[in-house]
Amino acid sequence: METATGNERQVQLAFGLSSMTGLRLGDMQHLRWSDIKDKAGIEKDFTYHSSRHTTATLAITAGADISAVKEMLGHGSVTSTEVYAKVGLDKKIQAVSLTDGVFG
Repeated sequence: METATGNERQVQLAFGLSSMTGLRLGDMQHLRWSDIKDKAGIEKDFTYHSSRHTTATLAITAGADISAVKEMLGHGSVTSTEVYAKVGLDKKIQAVSLTDGVFG
């Protein structure tokens, strides 16, 4: 496989982001981290790695098998992936808790 140059890699990443978000080319060309942080109301600093965390969390919350997510992220051990499973478990507990008091 041929290694992409810096510019080619940037185009690949931009295409991937557009594919996942629906952003237009013009929007991508003008996008800055500060734009994302103002629109999302994010106060803390974050990195591009945050998008991997989001992908894994969404997959597990939707019911994806943890070993599949492990492979998707390229983790060497499922232990590294289990941090995302905790988020999924918390969401399940919240869902079950919604029925507290309904029958009592």
